[in-house]
Amino acid sequence: MIRYPIGEAELRRRIEDPAQGGKAGWLALAATGQAAVAKAGRWTNGQFPELWTDVKGVYITLQHSKCAYCETVVGGAAGRVEFDVEHFRPKSRVQPWSPPAPLAALKIVVARGDAAGYHLLPYSIWNYAVSCKTCNTSYKGDRFPTAAAPAKTSAATAALKAEKAYLVYPIGSRDTDPQSLIGFNGASPCAVAKSGFPRQRALVTIAFFGLDDADRRGDIFKARAGVILAVGMCRQLLVAANAATKAKLQKRLDAFLSPAAQHSACAQAFNALWDADPALAADFMDKADALFQSSS
Repeated sequence: MIRYPIGEAELRRRIEDPAQGGKAGWLALAATGQAAVAKAGRWTNGQFPELWTDVKGVYITLQHSKCAYCETVVGGAAGRVEFDVEHFRPKSRVQPWSPPAPLAALKIVVARGDAAGYHLLPYSIWNYAVSCKTCNTSYKGDRFPTAAAPAKTSAATAALKAEKAYLVYPIGSRDTDPQSLIGFNGASPCAVAKSGFPRQRALVTIAFFGLDDADRRGDIFKARAGVILAVGMCRQLLVAANAATKAKLQKRLDAFLSPAAQHSACAQAFNALWDADPALAADFMDKADALFQSSS
């Protein structure tokens, strides 16, 4: 995961701009819709307008056509249907999520779900992200694990922080930068922190979306392996290349490391490792080569 930087004023501007994938007048419609939901006291499907589809393009562009969680790229106009506008905090109900055995053994406690959900947030522009259908449908659904009780009666930033969400919101700077929480050992994601809640957040996010599940999510592992090979080969060739070739190779390397590139968090972590521990980087590159050439 990576952060997609944007401020309040700029996000609101894009939301209202059709040229940016938004819709003129959307914010006023959202305010009216949110007032109606707040008065009703809960979200009911079919009773209120689902306006978020009108601003889907804003988040696709902001996220470089990447899933907010697994960083899979789904590009082009046709790829739009492969994305869901994801309510980070579920609007209508919160289903319980039980940590897998390894996390339970670490005494990671998750608050139970809530039938009402976050009915004060269905139209919040800071509660949206686009995700691939695998992450949204197969993994997230209506689940939203927190360490403390859900802040179901408040949309205030302080109240939402107090519930201690395990999942990481990547849009803007309201949440922790995902890359400060989740790193990579080769193609496999890992927690950056050695202890404390930051480590728990990383471990839960990784397990929740199956980001380290090479069996069920072999596609993203293989894609990460390809990225590692591309970065590694650029670094190897840069050593002996002449000036003209170096310039071309550096341009290619920069493209792989760009936030717009698929699995850029993995690419950036591997590139940093190449400088910090060349031997370990070479070992990860060999493993990536074997994985990339496998039939799985």
